[in-house]
Amino acid sequence: MSYDIKFDDINSIYAKKIFPNKCQLLIEKLPWSFTTSIGVWVKVGSKYDKEDEKGLSHLIEHLLFRGTQNRSAQEIVNYMESVGGEINAFTERELTCFSVKILKGDVQRGIELLYDLVAKPLFNDEDIAKEKEIVKREIEEQEEDYHLRVHDLLIKNMYPNSLGYHIYGDKKNLDNLSKEKIENFYRKFYIPENIAISVTGNFDESLIEDLVKRTFASLPTSHFSPNQLIVPTIKRNLSFFEKDVEQTYFCLGTEGLKQTDPDRVIMFVISSLLGEGMSSRLYKKVREEFGLAYTIYSYYTLYVETGAFLITGITQNGQLKSVLEILKNELYNICNFKVSKEELNMAKAKLQGNFFFNLEQVANRMIRLSKLNDWHGRHYSITEELKMIEIISIDDVVRVADRLFKSDNWNLSIIGRNLEINLKEMFVL
Repeated sequence: MSYDIKFDDINSIYAKKIFPNKCQLLIEKLPWSFTTSIGVWVKVGSKYDKEDEKGLSHLIEHLLFRGTQNRSAQEIVNYMESVGGEINAFTERELTCFSVKILKGDVQRGIELLYDLVAKPLFNDEDIAKEKEIVKREIEEQEEDYHLRVHDLLIKNMYPNSLGYHIYGDKKNLDNLSKEKIENFYRKFYIPENIAISVTGNFDESLIEDLVKRTFASLPTSHFSPNQLIVPTIKRNLSFFEKDVEQTYFCLGTEGLKQTDPDRVIMFVISSLLGEGMSSRLYKKVREEFGLAYTIYSYYTLYVETGAFLITGITQNGQLKSVLEILKNELYNICNFKVSKEELNMAKAKLQGNFFFNLEQVANRMIRLSKLNDWHGRHYSITEELKMIEIISIDDVVRVADRLFKSDNWNLSIIGRNLEINLKEMFVL
């Protein structure tokens, strides 16, 4: 076996290999597992769509399931489900993933199918027309989910470039996506330099290496390097979508931290303390003490060049100002050392607990394996990740809270009935 990097972790073995064509193989062997999860990660997503090609990355993800040079759409599904496996895919802003979950003896079937899917598409006119209509139905369905929609509205306003594009695109752009544009985009981005195969579960390491060598590692190198995105300066912005609904949906956000920022784990702890779980400040204050919202929580997104820290919720019409006042006070308190050691320890314990819960799912470990490699170019052991959480102090929390919250770039998106919000007045900490 000739992996470039290899080490033992807690109840697992990690290894990485970069093939001559720059395709990467990442493995995490779990001898105790009955299953294996395989992901083919392509470094492309809606961030790489052009203005007149919004939704192209996502449409291609759909089209790859319509059939290959060797299998029809139904044969693709049957090839997995006939052995109890599952096949899936998703598109993000910076990555696209095609994955299978299979029993431990079927890894050859999984890798060969994913290779066929990703490397041998057909893109015939009839399938393109059908998938455009399916994506339009997806767009319509999400437009009716106001909780998701208010998040997309905020990201669009925070990033008025391709990073803010809706992953699905829009109906008008979909109609303009020709077969030629689809094929050109596919050839540009679906190249070995952009591909990482992530395998987690119980398998023969030498077999995996040989299978990838015969498939993805045999693809010709293209030497293409996409341009880095120029991230615009985030400015204070209030966006309002008038809708006659019984509740008000809101998403509040500010510039967060990028994937490689050394303070990112401290941001995770701040989010845990502020708005994750029933012990969080927002849950206790906004929901339990004042009864102003059933749904209220904080979260974050991390990208290559930037990130976002977000708070979202659903409240009754006429109560948003009261909710925002509470949010402002809690953010102010964190920035001014009003955090107890007990509260910090609970926030860290929640984060560590969720970390272990995720490790119990082989598919989650496959995603973690690939994300760590994409973000940092390396794997962090479980012990390393837990240590990064454990050493965080109250001073660390206050310092990073100042970075996040004492800014002049707060954005607020609202879906609901008309109301007046003075964002500058509300969010100067």
